[in-house]
Amino acid sequence: MLTLGSYFFFKTLLFIAAFGVVGQCFLRLTTRATRNQLVYTHQPMVSVLLPVFNESEKILDTIASIMSSNWPHDQLEVIAWDDCSKDDSYTWLKHAKSIYGDRLIIGRNATNSGKHLTLINASYQSKGEIFIVMDSDCIFDKNAVKELAAGFTDPKVGAVGGAVGVRNVNDNVLTKAQAVNYFKAFQLNKASQSLGKYVACISGCMFAVRATVYREIESDINEHIVLGVPIRYGEDRYMSHVIGLHGWRTFINFRAFCWTNAPTTLGDFISQQQRWCRSGTLDPIWTIINLRTNFKKIGVLPTLTWLLPAMCAFIALFVFLVAVLVNGFAFFLKVMTMSGIVGGTLFVFGGLFYNLIAPRMAPGTEKIKNVAELFFAATIWHAIFPVLTVVAWLSLDEGGWGTRTEVAPQQQ
Repeated sequence: MLTLGSYFFFKTLLFIAAFGVVGQCFLRLTTRATRNQLVYTHQPMVSVLLPVFNESEKILDTIASIMSSNWPHDQLEVIAWDDCSKDDSYTWLKHAKSIYGDRLIIGRNATNSGKHLTLINASYQSKGEIFIVMDSDCIFDKNAVKELAAGFTDPKVGAVGGAVGVRNVNDNVLTKAQAVNYFKAFQLNKASQSLGKYVACISGCMFAVRATVYREIESDINEHIVLGVPIRYGEDRYMSHVIGLHGWRTFINFRAFCWTNAPTTLGDFISQQQRWCRSGTLDPIWTIINLRTNFKKIGVLPTLTWLLPAMCAFIALFVFLVAVLVNGFAFFLKVMTMSGIVGGTLFVFGGLFYNLIAPRMAPGTEKIKNVAELFFAATIWHAIFPVLTVVAWLSLDEGGWGTRTEVAPQQQ
């Protein structure tokens, strides 16, 4: 019979193997290993591709943050493309067009098509040498475009990402917890991948790619099918992976950052995490199916680095379910209680570390108020993620825009 102590010891080993938080932190903070070569003298034409769905007036803030970038105005354009929003988003896009004129190109899909096809449609209106893909609720730092463009000095680099932070940090305990997780995910976890020049997932909030590379992988994006299922989500993870398979290097420039609004309600949070969980579940399956190609094109070590977190998570979930079946409901309650206590304590320490380091790494980042509230966030995490993982396996054919409201019906 698996004891409570041995269960948590095994789970700790899996956590260390999967994420290596201490090592990632050391790598990120004390070495120059992740500081890639950046050259700021070359200023190519940059096209920002902005897919829009149900953002309403808030889209004006996003566009304004791009237009105020520290980048020559004649070398920057924004293509905002609406995916048949059910609200007044397109009206606000037309208002933005009246403000920015030829620097802003707007349009909309004939039918609701999903984010990946919306990006493709927007890209055909562009004339940039570099595309920057972003989310419609993001706010760019004024130097973000400059920092992303500076990463393409190496002709072998196909895509460059940045670090994403939470804009509405102190709305409630849920957004505070997400701020800590975003910080760990973007500022720490991607350090080793960036060092190896193959990043498993460059966030769709801030994804710079050569226009020629985007055209090279366009058919892959348009025809993303796994196990016979057409996929309409996780375009950022899939693009990152396909770019690597085409022989291009990718990395994160941690000096480029933006902020996004984290979900404030449990329903929106679950919707977002479910979409991410599907993507995180699907990519390892696709990787294993094409394991030989991944080893050949990307390399054994980078591929295993991508697979390890997902594999450890699946093993941990399997061990948990078996342990509960063998030991009964009392064991389940003990595990959940201990997970809440340990996880809550780690969240509080994570919040303190965030307040100390995050504003230095990304100036303008808001500190977390009343860090002690994070103790209760662990209950939410441990309660929903096992369920989300199982549901993700059963709903790989789902689509939609995640935290946005329901998709528009297809129009004739």
